[in-house]
Amino acid sequence: MAEVKRWLAKTRLLTLTGASGCGKTRLALEVVATRDVDFDEGDWLAELASLSDESLATPAMTSALGISEEPSRTFSETLGDELAPKTILGIRE
Repeated sequence: MAEVKRWLAKTRLLTLTGASGCGKTRLALEVVATRDVDFDEGDWLAELASLSDESLATPAMTSALGISEEPSRTFSETLGDELAPKTILGIRE
């Protein structure tokens, strides 16, 4: 946990990798629960494990954040513009 917290303090994006079932999500949720790292706009969890198509990942994250689709823009554009100015922790499972 200490190493994850150190990395979160230094970077805007941190990816935890490892074999299925090794505890990545549990570790991320524990870091959030301890709140040693400040995320001004909060945190969110997007459940991606059950998705059958990678193209569904961005819409799932957009939904987890409560961001609505904008007809003239892609989900990626909307998500990027919404997240850029914020300090949040996102967990993609």
